[in-house]
Amino acid sequence: MSRRRIMLSVGLFVVIVLLALFIIVGIPLIRDTFATPIPGLPTTSAGSSSLRDRFTQTAAAKQGTVSPAETPQGVATTQP
Repeated sequence: MSRRRIMLSVGLFVVIVLLALFIIVGIPLIRDTFATPIPGLPTTSAGSSSLRDRFTQTAAAKQGTVSPAETPQGVATTQP
């Protein structure tokens, strides 16, 4: 095999690996970025702007431990 053919094979392999990583990791991340907000979670302006706090709130809401009547401080609001 010539050196050029080996380099082409290695380059093609790297492109395929990067494409697979993008499909596995990138597409779900992009989809989650544009997903509709979870009901009951405060907006970014209402709560903390920390990414860690937002991730914790999202995980809690997905597990069903946060009710829509709770605020980020844990004080229940009055419902009409």
